[in-house]
Amino acid sequence: MKNTKFFWFELSGAVLCLGLYAVLLNLYELTGRSTISIVLGAVNGSVWERLKCLIIPYMAFGVLELLCLRTPFKAIVSAKAAGLLGLIVLGFLLGNIRNDYIYGAAVTAAGFAASYLLSGSKLELKQFFALSVFFAALVFVCVISFTAFPPQFLPFRDPQSGLYGVIPTDFDLGAVVLGL
Repeated sequence: MKNTKFFWFELSGAVLCLGLYAVLLNLYELTGRSTISIVLGAVNGSVWERLKCLIIPYMAFGVLELLCLRTPFKAIVSAKAAGLLGLIVLGFLLGNIRNDYIYGAAVTAAGFAASYLLSGSKLELKQFFALSVFFAALVFVCVISFTAFPPQFLPFRDPQSGLYGVIPTDFDLGAVVLGL
């Protein structure tokens, strides 16, 4: 499956995902804190919220790729799920990078590279199809639910306020900085 058309499609997908990542990072503030932007955009500066802004375009591009390219369905779903796993693992590992765009570029490159390399490998990926679909569905549910109900773990905590999830509009960040 390693051909130039597929390579350029993957490369353009990575660039598109980085562009959407930049939009989704700021969507919550750009839309005046609308309800739909809570699900799609980053509501705070936590590692999870930044990672969520990468997962959504990656999964959406995966669906687009399945619709546009004539590739073996089960193999490409398994390769994209493996790339998604790499994206998530590396996203949590590189969570201390405070520059959002360097973080986004590194994690996106890893996810797309993993899916591209696996889709062209000699591995029998179609045997992992059911597991891949389950994993993608689980990630989708986590993306939807963890913004409203975040676990009380460090990757879900906002580094500025120390809060989890949606930060109240009347929250005084200056008091946190001053230790009041």
